[in-house]
Amino acid sequence: MDTQSSKSSKCLVVLSGIPGCGKSTLAKLLYDKLGGIYVEEQSTHFKSSKCFDVIVVSYDELIPENIPLDDKSQQTWKEYREEIAFCIDYLVNKEISLANLTKPPSDVNDTLWGKFYAIVRRQITSAESVVIVLDDNMYYTSMRHKYFQIARKYTCGFCQLHLACNIQTALERNLKRSQPITEDVIVAMATKIEPPNTHINSWETNSIVINTESNIESQLPRIMTLVNTAMLNPVQPIEEIDPMITAESRQICSSNVIHQSDQILRKIVSHKMSNLKGIAGDKSTLQQLSKKYIDIRKTCLDKIKSGQVSFPVAVDEPNVSCDINSELYQQILRLFEQLLKEIT
Repeated sequence: MDTQSSKSSKCLVVLSGIPGCGKSTLAKLLYDKLGGIYVEEQSTHFKSSKCFDVIVVSYDELIPENIPLDDKSQQTWKEYREEIAFCIDYLVNKEISLANLTKPPSDVNDTLWGKFYAIVRRQITSAESVVIVLDDNMYYTSMRHKYFQIARKYTCGFCQLHLACNIQTALERNLKRSQPITEDVIVAMATKIEPPNTHINSWETNSIVINTESNIESQLPRIMTLVNTAMLNPVQPIEEIDPMITAESRQICSSNVIHQSDQILRKIVSHKMSNLKGIAGDKSTLQQLSKKYIDIRKTCLDKIKSGQVSFPVAVDEPNVSCDINSELYQQILRLFEQLLKEIT
């Protein structure tokens, strides 16, 4: 395939990480430096001419502070995020110029669109390619998957930068903010965050983890290589050959995946409970662990049903769930162990 002909002129770069890990610092660095970088196949060069427009979309600028989540008359965090996603969808769909962005999308309120338009207006120039950096915590996989779907919808580049740092470092940085976040929020998010997992989610292939304890700027060539790779290999839309046949095939495939996954998860829970019987003699402890395993099984299955987790393996063999060495069994086991580790 001719990579130059398939290269996308747009790329979504999703940042993720707990508050205080350095996302906004990295976003500013990308805005300042990325436009002056040109990456060839074998090396990285700095050029004086700008080859990228970088549009940093900071969620902190778009979502009002101290939203009373229990007040139904106010938009919730979730509703604001959905509207921001509509804005990003609209931006990626359009030829990015101010003339094309004067009319807001129908699903976005005028106030939010006014803020979003101002963000784009102050950052856009006339470069041939546009890198849209999403500066938010994005601590759940489902939050990031929404933007992968947008990239697939419009065949543009997609990649993820997960920023990792020690919680104590994040708390110390947070104290230097003009408006610090409460420590409880940071600690809670650190326990919930779901980093990109390329072993489980094939759509997260273009992802790297950046340790922000060290010099972030030293990571710039690595980041630029990732962005360049994403733009050279835009997310391809799902081909619809025959809507009726495709819908039927998807239903059969989805049902088979869910069924096989459910069988595997039941075996995993059963195996773990069998191992516990000889160790934990306390009936109460066994009941608590049993409930924990069952809850994790349900969470795993929900993630598979919702599409948050996908398996790039064939599951058309009827007895794949019986083979503990099968790729599907091992991937689901890794997912189960990951969730178990997160709540332990």
